[in-house]
Amino acid sequence: MTFFHAFDVNIEGIIVSVGLLHPDKPTNKLELSTCFNCRSIQWAGNQVPISKREFRINLIRVDNSPYIIIACAAVLGILMAAFFLAFNLYYRKLK
Repeated sequence: MTFFHAFDVNIEGIIVSVGLLHPDKPTNKLELSTCFNCRSIQWAGNQVPISKREFRINLIRVDNSPYIIIACAAVLGILMAAFFLAFNLYYRKLK
């Protein structure tokens, strides 16, 4: 069973076919302007546009209360680790 995928675009308010994709062909490439009743694509500036990614960095300020809670938990964890280290060093010979 063969399926074709037709690609249509809106050119000046008219829907026009511009290409077909034949998934069963070994090349599996999009054929532009080779189908019956297909129109060629007119790119702006007569050049195919280059795809690009835009990165936008948004800085969001964190409230003070979660920051203080996490900082206190980190300090408490460091103090507990130092206490357990000292405890183990002091009582290491008692087994």
